[in-house]
Amino acid sequence: MKKYIAAVISIPVAAILFVLLVSRAAICITDSLNAKYMPLYRDGATGVSSPWYDAGYHIVDGRFIEEMSRMEEDEKKVISIGSSVCVVPFHSEIANEKSDFAYRFMTCGNGCWKSDQILYGLLKEADLIGEGDLIKLEISFSTFRDPGTTITESMLDKWGKYSVHYADPDDRYADPVIERNSALLTPVHALNAQLIRVQSVWDLTLDWADQVFHGSHGSGLTERAAEFGIRADGSYDQNNIPGNFRNNYYNPEAVADTLTISGVIEEKTEALISEINAENNLVVELSPIPDNLLQTPFGQEYKDYVDNRLIPYLDDNGIGYVDYRYDYAMEEYADGVHLGYDAGIRYTEKILEDMNGYQRKTAGRF
Repeated sequence: MKKYIAAVISIPVAAILFVLLVSRAAICITDSLNAKYMPLYRDGATGVSSPWYDAGYHIVDGRFIEEMSRMEEDEKKVISIGSSVCVVPFHSEIANEKSDFAYRFMTCGNGCWKSDQILYGLLKEADLIGEGDLIKLEISFSTFRDPGTTITESMLDKWGKYSVHYADPDDRYADPVIERNSALLTPVHALNAQLIRVQSVWDLTLDWADQVFHGSHGSGLTERAAEFGIRADGSYDQNNIPGNFRNNYYNPEAVADTLTISGVIEEKTEALISEINAENNLVVELSPIPDNLLQTPFGQEYKDYVDNRLIPYLDDNGIGYVDYRYDYAMEEYADGVHLGYDAGIRYTEKILEDMNGYQRKTAGRF
């Protein structure tokens, strides 16, 4: 009987140990890939950017899981809420050197206005915003994506520690409510967090295999990059570069087709700004937008909205903002949307300078 009980117990224990071991391997693999593709990113290889993973998590899909743990230890921090457009170029080594606050990301790949709502609600439910913290809300073209279900919701479902509910599930514009799930399932949530890391490597492996066996590598990317005004390096076209390490957003019309300016999204965006400003220290970032996208019909609508409605709204309500929309030339983008390495360094330094400025300016609140 004792042997039977021991055998029964040993099976789940062995499974948990296996998941922990594979999760640790996933961190090592993604760290190695970050290091492998960083030199290509620095050299301006066509469409290549790095790093894309942090502690095994996809940097703009699941990184917030690790960031929330880090926030628990921070005495003073700037929390950036937004989309993927500005995450990759941010360099933590510069942040650690040039600022006296921690810089944390609550972000979403393929981000949008709804993700911003959810991520802010998640911060509040987890009680992670300190009295002296600063929220930086990124408003970018990505804000105007309008998906039915966001990547943030999908990631929270996989994690299981929190859930998203809507008063009217059939109303895609209903405000989300974030709830913490049962503490009794904490071990399951912790195990799920490890499995998300493993999934990162699995997805990369599938993408690599697709390139190897079906030839879906970067061939032709140089021509597309050059067509849309990006400095291109064809020597990397035949490399098998998996997943998000290589992106192709060079066609601005295709990017614009995923975006929409609508009154309801404008209202939701402004409502979130008002809510954050009423409850916390807030600065709004008007994020960089590539010129090719700016010249599309969407880009012109977006410019008109920011200049003629959003900025006056911020001014009327005394809400601080920084405007980086036109700070970078087309050739400074790595893949048509994300900034290249050198531009990313300057972007990082500018953010830190401005956020330090807000720290001094709002010394009574920050």
